[in-house]
Amino acid sequence: MSSSSDLGHRPGQRDARTLTVRCLPVAGHENPYQSLMMEGLRSDARVSVEHGVDGKFFAAWRTAWAFRPDVIHYDWIQRFFMRRRPFWTLVHAPLFIAEIALVKRVFGCKVVWTLHNLGSHDTEPSRVEAWTRRRFANACDWVRVFQQSTVARARQLLGQKETRFKVVPEGSYVGHYPDGAQAEPSREALGLPRNSFVLLYLGNVRPYKGLEELVQAFEEVSEPGWHLVVAGRPYDEAYARTLIQRIEGLGGISCFLRFIRDEELQTFFSASDVVVLPFRAIENSGSAILAMGFGKPVLAPRLGALADRLSDQAELLYSPGHLTEALRSLKEADRADLERAGQRNLGAVERYNWSDFASAFEEFLDQR
Repeated sequence: MSSSSDLGHRPGQRDARTLTVRCLPVAGHENPYQSLMMEGLRSDARVSVEHGVDGKFFAAWRTAWAFRPDVIHYDWIQRFFMRRRPFWTLVHAPLFIAEIALVKRVFGCKVVWTLHNLGSHDTEPSRVEAWTRRRFANACDWVRVFQQSTVARARQLLGQKETRFKVVPEGSYVGHYPDGAQAEPSREALGLPRNSFVLLYLGNVRPYKGLEELVQAFEEVSEPGWHLVVAGRPYDEAYARTLIQRIEGLGGISCFLRFIRDEELQTFFSASDVVVLPFRAIENSGSAILAMGFGKPVLAPRLGALADRLSDQAELLYSPGHLTEALRSLKEADRADLERAGQRNLGAVERYNWSDFASAFEEFLDQR
């Protein structure tokens, strides 16, 4: 007869030796952030990390019921209550908050949240969204932010004390994507002039990214030999048409408005001299971290976490609203200086590891 130690661990049964964490929502393979974050947590052998139950409806309850985790970790919460029609958002928001409270009470789960941004980028947050985010923050045991500079703004918006926040920077993507392409064949593959000065925007194509302002500034400032590349998946077809119409007839601009595959990233970055991220509003930027990992200098506004993450090349940060002047300053820049700025970015981004996040869960381990 087998002893109890020989028996398999039943689904839903907690292992006293480990802290079990389930992550919501299930982001999918196209966004590597969540999978790398989970791998970072697994670097602590005392922490067991898996996805929760996928879906928009009652994901926390279904996750707690199925797995009995010690902790449910959230990245993005909008999908659990935001709906196309305001009426249904109004219905689902209190249901979501009630679900979290019920999960904590019935299953004893801890709930934590990584705050990626302080609100919707493309529109002003509705009163319902603001209410939900504050109530959710109240229910969380703590909230993780990526930079210390975020804490003051997050405190105000979420109505929390400073002690409720844990600052853990996002890790780098160095080594995650192929990175061996050379500049000349990359430019040839993209149909770019071999000796041009190439500015690259690469990321999701959405209104708040400031791409229309970038096109206008490029039109005003560019000179012979300059080329702008805009690459990434559009927010929707209507916005893609708007952007294409704005660019139509202008010289020196190439658009790749589609999903950029992992293996293509090295081609776009290798072909570029400077990455330009002309955001109107931002808190954290995976696009900046990605560019830093490819050793690229980044022209960006002094906003949110960008000021911290890009501090080793502060000369390329500009005051919001002054994109045209920032582009004009590139005319005086030496390419060797830009390359050195890119290498400083690479060194800076490699200081942060995905495993750093595991330390935030130490208090839960101490309570076991």
